[in-house]
Amino acid sequence: MKSEYYRKLKETGTKNAEWTVVIAWRDSEERKYDELTYLDFYSNDIKEIPAMVEIMRDAGEETFTVCEQSTALMEIIHKFVEAGCTMKETVTKTYTTRWGETRTDLGIRFSL
Repeated sequence: MKSEYYRKLKETGTKNAEWTVVIAWRDSEERKYDELTYLDFYSNDIKEIPAMVEIMRDAGEETFTVCEQSTALMEIIHKFVEAGCTMKETVTKTYTTRWGETRTDLGIRFSL
């Protein structure tokens, strides 16, 4: 992940797509994931996917993971593919909560 890019975006970002990417970066950092990982999407985020893809490309990302579990997952997958991303593989990401519990996120890795 390109942490310096996202720290700067956190300070200067004003658009919904920018904030969605910053939140994904923050969540990824908290869980110590080695790539940008989207855990949740809100309905407004889905229409911002093309802009989010551009932000990730500008940051120099090569891959990212979507761990969304809502009924909107199919729409999210299609929007990323329409924005030029390629589904690569399914992934399982494990993290430790602040209470010491081990949890797992299931996801799909995309390339940009």
